[in-house]
Amino acid sequence: MKKHGSFKVDGNQNLNELDFTQTYELIESVSRLELFVLRKDNEKKRHSLFQKSFQEGSDDISKFSARKEYIERVWTDIQQEIDNYKRVYEQILKRVKINDAVWNNSMDAYLPAGEQYIRKALRFSLSSPFTFSGNQSEE
Repeated sequence: MKKHGSFKVDGNQNLNELDFTQTYELIESVSRLELFVLRKDNEKKRHSLFQKSFQEGSDDISKFSARKEYIERVWTDIQQEIDNYKRVYEQILKRVKINDAVWNNSMDAYLPAGEQYIRKALRFSLSSPFTFSGNQSEE
C-alpha cells in the first residue's frame, strides 16, 4: 500500500479485478495454511475418541457415549475452522483497508456463481438464530 496507495474502485463500487484477485488469493492462502495446522492438531485430539467409538472390545453404551463425544468434537472443530477463516478474512481486509460493501460487490462481480453461493450460504448459516449468539439485524 505504501508503494501504490489505497485501492481504487470503479463506478459500481468494485475493486480493480487484479487487486481483488490478489487479495482474495492472499485470504485463501493464509486461511489454508492456518487451517492445515488447525486440522492437524484437531485430528490428533480426536484420534483416541475415534478409536473408543469403534473398538470391538467396548460395550455398546461406552461406544455410544464415545461416538456422541466424537461427533460433538467434530462440530466444535468445524466451528473453529469457520471462525479461523472469518478472523483471517477480517484481519486482511482491515489491514488493506477494504470495507465489506466494496469487498462483497467485488465478490459478486468477479467470483464464479458457485463461489458466490457458498459465501452467501456461509453468511446465512453463521447468522442462523440457532448458531449465532450476537445481535441479529436485517443484514
